Amino acid sequence: FHRVHPKEMIARLKFLGEQEKIKVDASVLVTVARLSEGCVRDAESLLEQLFSLGEKEITEDVAALVLPRTSWTLVLEFLDVIDRRDAPAGLALIERLIGEGIDLTQFSSDLIEMTRKILLMKVAGSQSVASSLDSATAVQLTGYAQSMSQARILELIDLFIKAKAGLKGASVPQLPLEIAVVEGCALEMRAETPASQLQGSSSVPPPILGQNGKMGARTADAPNAA
Repeated sequence: FHRVHPKEMIARLKFLGEQEKIKVDASVLVTVARLSEGCVRDAESLLEQLFSLGEKEITEDVAALVLPRTSWTLVLEFLDVIDRRDAPAGLALIERLIGEGIDLTQFSSDLIEMTRKILLMKVAGSQSVASSLDSATAVQLTGYAQSMSQARILELIDLFIKAKAGLKGASVPQLPLEIAVVEGCALEMRAETPASQLQGSSSVPPPILGQNGKMGARTADAPNAA
């Protein structure tokens, strides 16, 4: 099916709200457009569920009765923390998620999807995901695609997938995401660490010095000195 650009989708959803004489917060319209991933039918279905609540104004709190409570802005902020390798700020952000009642599973799904878009930008260029992003988000993600290596983006996606899987049944709900933050911020550092300094890495054996103190060739069957 043909995917509709978020800007066009939001305009259509706003028009439908006006037709029903229901005021829908701009942030809710953005969330519905994002969750629909460009599908008009899905977007209208979500909007109808919101209208069925019988409210004349759909705020974020009201929408949370139907839509998973998350925040695209916080996902972008999370990625910015990872890009800057600021683990303390990342841990503080996770505490904010808990305090604001954000659905961690939905947040993780959004985080994976956003990081996937960064990967697509890195490999196929910004135009590969342009139709699914507003201009401001596209610019921000393009910056991450330029600053991160492809290897690091792949590792981050793997970390976030593991974090989402770990949320189910975790004794401390936020722990999987906290681990992902700490490890994600360390990825670039590990990449910049010389291989000889990494634990368990193989190192090149030191050269053999001859009797005169000069370097000599290392050979397996060197003749014994007379």
